[in-house]
Amino acid sequence: MVTWQYYLAGKCCDCACTSRGVWVRISPLFIRGFHDAYVAELVDAVDLDSSPSNGVQVQLLPWAPSTVGITGIIDARRFVENMTEPIPSEFNESLRLFDNLHLSALFISLCCIVLIPLLGRLLPKSKKHLGVWVLVLFALAQELFDYYNRTSFRELSLARDLPLNICNFSLIIAIVSLITRNRYCFEFSYFIGATAALQALLTPGFPYIYNHTDYIMFFFQHALIIILALWNVFVDGMITSKNAILRTMIFLNLMVLPVGIINWLTASNYMYICQKPHVDSPFIFGEWPWYILSLEVVGLLMMLIAAIPMAMANKTRSLEN
Repeated sequence: MVTWQYYLAGKCCDCACTSRGVWVRISPLFIRGFHDAYVAELVDAVDLDSSPSNGVQVQLLPWAPSTVGITGIIDARRFVENMTEPIPSEFNESLRLFDNLHLSALFISLCCIVLIPLLGRLLPKSKKHLGVWVLVLFALAQELFDYYNRTSFRELSLARDLPLNICNFSLIIAIVSLITRNRYCFEFSYFIGATAALQALLTPGFPYIYNHTDYIMFFFQHALIIILALWNVFVDGMITSKNAILRTMIFLNLMVLPVGIINWLTASNYMYICQKPHVDSPFIFGEWPWYILSLEVVGLLMMLIAAIPMAMANKTRSLEN
């Protein structure tokens, strides 16, 4: 049974009887709680006039709607924060940016990013498709193993485990690009690999990494996004086209709407659009919502840098033709 704690900012309009359902009004959002349901049963209530550290605990229970309940005002971002708060462990509390373990993981990741596409380029034409399917199977296997590892220290949940963070769905798109050589999928995976995945490798979210296996899977996943995109470049000879950056930015911003709705329904923080991530990163500055704008600006600048070799390749190809 998972228990979360959140804090009421207003007074309850009814009693705190644990046999009743709950209506929780979140300003500016509205979430309905149910008896034996999602954010439903009050476990403990305290005096709202006491210190700010006190609050109300609720449990995530089976879905069974009810119409009776109590009402309270709650800060939406505080609620989301508690639903997606990193799980502390001895391992993640010992991690530091650019410590020996991080530098080793970075070195191995960069070696794989450089060597695997180059080795793919050296494969005979008849064997290149075999390399593609090895990469695809490895990508799928590491995703399955990652989910299996999560079950070793917590229950899977809609609030944490849907593949809706940028790098999660970027890996899926990169796999599709590798198999189909679709231009739009390739362009997206290439520019996201050069921005979000690279940022993640340089400044990992250590508080979200629970154990050694989680650490290894994190670097596997983010390095794979870049590897698959570079395979398309060096092995398949694909290059980005005009307005590729614009299409990528439009797609990312359009994704905010459906992901935001899912965040609202599941009290989650996918794409980090509801709450600033717990990451020690120079790429993220400002508080909500300004850190989102800073990420957009930094991402755009990195995409423009990544577009330089593509522009050179386009120019060379046009001269050859």
